[in-house]
Amino acid sequence: MGGRAVRFALIVCLLIAAAGLFVASPALAAPTFVDVPADNVAYTAVEALAARGIIKGCDADAHRFCPDDPTLRAQMAALIARAAGWDAEDHGNQFADRCDVQAGCIDADLWRNVGTLQYYGVAKGYDASSYGPHNDVLRQQVILFISRALVHAGTWQRKADDASVYPNLPRGTDAERLDAADVVTYVAYVGAVPDTQANATWDAYAAPSARAWFARALWQALAPTATPIPPSPSPSPSPVANYQVSATVSDTSPTQNTRVTVTGRLTNNGQGVTGATMATTWHYKTTAPGCTGGPSSADGTTSCTRDISTATKGYTVVIDVQITYQGQTFTTSTSFTPR
Repeated sequence: MGGRAVRFALIVCLLIAAAGLFVASPALAAPTFVDVPADNVAYTAVEALAARGIIKGCDADAHRFCPDDPTLRAQMAALIARAAGWDAEDHGNQFADRCDVQAGCIDADLWRNVGTLQYYGVAKGYDASSYGPHNDVLRQQVILFISRALVHAGTWQRKADDASVYPNLPRGTDAERLDAADVVTYVAYVGAVPDTQANATWDAYAAPSARAWFARALWQALAPTATPIPPSPSPSPSPVANYQVSATVSDTSPTQNTRVTVTGRLTNNGQGVTGATMATTWHYKTTAPGCTGGPSSADGTTSCTRDISTATKGYTVVIDVQITYQGQTFTTSTSFTPR
């Protein structure tokens, strides 16, 4: 082939290749919600959660999501119940503030979801009878509920608190330290919460969560491509550990002024773990005392006992149980109903 023919062939090839660069790409799917376009930071989370039926818009006819609107505590319970597959469950609801004089009553489905999260120890009210369903949910509360739900589902294991993670979080009381540990658990598995750095202060932890921010935090925990951050520096007792935690009470329907013993058990691959310690919180109607036990015996059990005094008859006392072993904390719960 002559030089002119070679040059011609090269030019044709280059033209064909260049033409390929200008072939129109398939049109991107239209956003589900007109107010969450593709360049919105929450777009991926909102689209993914909407496709799974977890979140819904604020105006179905106008296809709006209202990303900047605050999320109510009742709405948060519904979203997490759907994400966990608990949406159809009905365990009643022990909170007494479903209705508000000005705001009206919470939808029956949302209220059922609140009761389900309460039943599983995910939703904790301001007190035994008040959940605040009409209140705006705060950003830290969003992370607490997500973390507790995934721990209860067995997807995550609860981590011990680490004061270097968001060092400005409240940690002055036992309850605050438990909340901080829930945040640390979230960070250990999926990284810093949206718009933060885990080793810095979290200035907006007590700010109301907008709907878009909630979607980002939830999808970060559920996304199948999420890459867990290695857990904190606490040593693992075994690279192939398979821990299971359980708890029981000595009497599920005791009479008033009797003593109730809670027994926790930690096993690893079916064998009792020796040397674990236990801390419990007993959620009576108006108080939340505790007791501790340990170290655990060869069968993995440890226990502690309290006098239930005049605990309210018919009110189910939920006992949160934390068992700690070699820097790792495992949680479960049990309960009794005085008669």
